[in-house]
Amino acid sequence: MKYLLTAITLLVISNTSLAISIDLGTAGNYTLLATGSGGWYGDLNLGSGANIEGNVGAHNSLELGASATVSGDASYGNLSLGANASINGSSTQEGASFWDNLHSDLRSISDQAYSYTGIDKGYIGTS
Repeated sequence: MKYLLTAITLLVISNTSLAISIDLGTAGNYTLLATGSGGWYGDLNLGSGANIEGNVGAHNSLELGASATVSGDASYGNLSLGANASINGSSTQEGASFWDNLHSDLRSISDQAYSYTGIDKGYIGTS
């Protein structure tokens, strides 16, 4: 009987769950990303000793503090490296069209996510 109740519970839970995939476009290539549109927006400052596993991007300025490490690629408008900071991947200064396209992807993702509806369950921790 215990196993039957567990199976029924799992069946009910699995039938009430819904996950929708959203294509992140080019933005999906980044672990950290700071961007905008209409000018130079997007500063990403990684503090001393920061260790990022993945790609980073900053429309305006990417600053790595002393001994900060990016284990991935870096895209930026301007780059500043502190003492012993490193990028273990490609390091590319990108132009306005690159950032405009990336911002367009993000705007599309945001609009798509906004269009989804669901049931408001309130804030976490409320009863």
